[in-house]
Amino acid sequence: VRIGMEGMNADVIKTFISFHRLPCFSFFIMSSSHGDAQAPEDTIACGRGGGGCQVGACRPGFQNVGTCKGGTMSCCRW
Repeated sequence: VRIGMEGMNADVIKTFISFHRLPCFSFFIMSSSHGDAQAPEDTIACGRGGGGCQVGACRPGFQNVGTCKGGTMSCCRW
């Protein structure tokens, strides 16, 4: 007995695929928005100024231009 999707019509296949994508999509939405809505002002200012947040000191070649996450991280710009 061969098990496959050859005998299924296109609507059944699309529904099957949609139901399998829904949990993945829901997880992505929930995980990507966690904490971003409450970002400290310094983190927002860092991103708008072209910088990026980094733990500890900025890497060589990058300039420390401020702080992120309420002063717990460095805002570094190249």
